Amino acid sequence: MDRLIEAIDWDALAGWTRNHGWRVALILGMALMTILIINHVGPRIIRALASDHPEDGDPDLEVRLLAIAAALSHTTDIVVGVVALMMVLSEIGVDVTPVVTGLGLSSLAFGLAAQGFVKDYLRGIIILGEHQYAVGDRVTLSGVTGIVQGITLRRTVLRAEDGTLHSVSHGDVTIASRHPAPPDDVSLQLTVDYGADPAAVPLLATSVLREFTTDPVWVGAVEGEGEVGSFELFDDIGATLTLRLKVRPEARWVVIGELRRRLRIAFTAAGIALPRAGRMDGPGPEDGGPAY
Repeated sequence: MDRLIEAIDWDALAGWTRNHGWRVALILGMALMTILIINHVGPRIIRALASDHPEDGDPDLEVRLLAIAAALSHTTDIVVGVVALMMVLSEIGVDVTPVVTGLGLSSLAFGLAAQGFVKDYLRGIIILGEHQYAVGDRVTLSGVTGIVQGITLRRTVLRAEDGTLHSVSHGDVTIASRHPAPPDDVSLQLTVDYGADPAAVPLLATSVLREFTTDPVWVGAVEGEGEVGSFELFDDIGATLTLRLKVRPEARWVVIGELRRRLRIAFTAAGIALPRAGRMDGPGPEDGGPAY
């Protein structure tokens, strides 16, 4: 050990440190700082961007943005690491020309072998970034139709109508068809006082329902004209009939609220009492819907 220490040319080592050592330390420090900034600041910026746009109504926005940010940060980490390694080797006197040439040839061979894999990820970034579809949507990808069960950067998992799970690589997706969600069947119960004319109540309810379903403002939210059933429930409060209509899933609660409002106004104007304190039975907070 003593001979090894004596064999070290301390003057040469000190000279190399003055000329090259600080450069190596600076390169490594800058590379580490760049990687830390990208990995820690990037996700915070993504979350800030997602929280600044709550009106978009997209609960998966932050998840999609973070997935894209993670892919970009991993790529950046590799690039920064390789560049820093080449610079350090150059500083310690290693001829990096053969290394760079070898890396170039290796990259070319790897790129040719993994071009499909890279294509999957690049296409996945586009799909997530553009929000072409989301989990729960009914889509057709590469001729396969089903409900989206999961999305990663590389693939989308679909469940077909027969229950079969299909894994579709994003690189194979040239046309992504997003089908509209089927309408929800909504039932709204209307209770009136026993003193109301049993013939007038269904007619008035039908008139309100027809006016609502043909209103240009609400045509895109409902399908068909709906129907008003006959009185089917009689209790100590009053007589109850049911209104049924088909509603777009995304507009379900606003449609229910607007229809309730119109019915309440129409029946109050006609002098027909609604004994349930003006409340018409239907999906409410206990069923996942809002209170009206």
